[in-house]
Amino acid sequence: MSETAAMLEALAVRCKTATEADRMLDADIFLETGEFARRRITDARMLNRDYVRRLAAVYGVPGFTSSIDAAISLIPEGCYWHIGHGRTRADEPLGGAAICAPGSIEALAEAEGATVALAICAAALMLRAFHAADRTPLITMPAKGRA
Repeated sequence: MSETAAMLEALAVRCKTATEADRMLDADIFLETGEFARRRITDARMLNRDYVRRLAAVYGVPGFTSSIDAAISLIPEGCYWHIGHGRTRADEPLGGAAICAPGSIEALAEAEGATVALAICAAALMLRAFHAADRTPLITMPAKGRA
């Protein structure tokens, strides 16, 4: 497994086991998924964990673990997703998420978490880890039908 895949998988596990939103986890997701590059942050002084964690403390990074909208931004373009909130058993997590390829009902990745946002983060990070491990590209298609 590549270092990137291992880091993404470790972040997914942190999301699955978190009991609430976590700004330091948001910062680590922001750094490890390359979201800073998508937002055109290129200053080398800003691309280190300490700086990004300080930024997270003042809400300078998206609240992936607290916001469904921010968490959904981690899902690759072209994928479809299903999310749910609720329990069928008392010992079950409250949030659930599944990410599917277009035209398929089979989940590419799925996860449960204490909240829906944490479950989405975990599933999206597991999908990214899978693709990083085998070096296949993430699905990239027009965003038709995305909510």
